[in-house]
Amino acid sequence: MGFSLQKTLVKFMEPHNSNSKDKFLRTTKNEDSSLSSFESISPILPRHELEYQILGLWKRVWLGLYEIDIQESRFHSDRLRTLYHGAGLSLWYDCYQEIDNRLSRRFNRSVPQWDNGIASLKLSDALSTFTLHAIYEVLVEYEYEIGHLHQLYSLLRKRQLGLDGLYGARRSPSQMQALKSEFNQIALPMLEAMTVCDYQMNALNDYLREELDKEKQTGNSVKAEYAYFMAFPERRRGGFSGPSS
Repeated sequence: MGFSLQKTLVKFMEPHNSNSKDKFLRTTKNEDSSLSSFESISPILPRHELEYQILGLWKRVWLGLYEIDIQESRFHSDRLRTLYHGAGLSLWYDCYQEIDNRLSRRFNRSVPQWDNGIASLKLSDALSTFTLHAIYEVLVEYEYEIGHLHQLYSLLRKRQLGLDGLYGARRSPSQMQALKSEFNQIALPMLEAMTVCDYQMNALNDYLREELDKEKQTGNSVKAEYAYFMAFPERRRGGFSGPSS
């Protein structure tokens, strides 16, 4: 049952061929055909296509919300912090601190997996179609928040002190209050949505471990791989050489 991690990784690294859709549709009946209430509200994708979509979504979310540049280890939380202070705001004016906490996600195998969101996601050929659809849906919700982060960037870049042509190096209290209001209009809904996504992903990470443990108890050989290493295989160097079990 399921997919080869290596084959999925190779497919993910190659350009996506939309002409292969018919082939995937023809193989649906040969894959895990179990249906669920979750799948009934999800786009029904063939298993291999779903796995490919999950990896693509995971990478877009990671680079869109967390790590800007995988080569230089630059993070969105650092960029937002710089722009936030450059606009004359402080940590305590609004919900910035909580947004910063949500964006300060790092991949670290020593961090408890139940509390590190998508950084802790592992994929395996033993996961059910139901579980894969659940992962897909949560990642879609994360992806939606990338646009809101870009809105925050745009707002703060236009309001950098001494660069916006309006306020020079200082703002009046009323001008500062107006900027805080603009920031919160974007940041508060984003914070609420990302908090829900993180809780859902943390719960899913727990469920994934339980599902894989059940497979192991049946005597099956089960391998799981961090989505992080599947998306960025070059990061395996320096201590992680292959799938974990």
